[in-house]
Amino acid sequence: MSRYVKISCMAPPNKEVDAGLGLEDIVLQMIARWEERLQQVLPERPDLIVLPECCDDPAYDGMRAEWLDDYYRYRGESGS
Repeated sequence: MSRYVKISCMAPPNKEVDAGLGLEDIVLQMIARWEERLQQVLPERPDLIVLPECCDDPAYDGMRAEWLDDYYRYRGESGS
């Protein structure tokens, strides 16, 4: 017996953020962004949605690895 599986794969570019914002605001921006992106594929009723491992990485010009480490620590391993 065959069963078809519908898979949605999403890998949009990182969201540009204002580094002057606090980490809480940036985490909330990332959550809102992914809620919006996921709403685009949910009407298709996928069985599985595949996202990149670091799909919620923010980006800004001149971003340092230390800042990204602070972001990861703040948001936690499972996100907010």
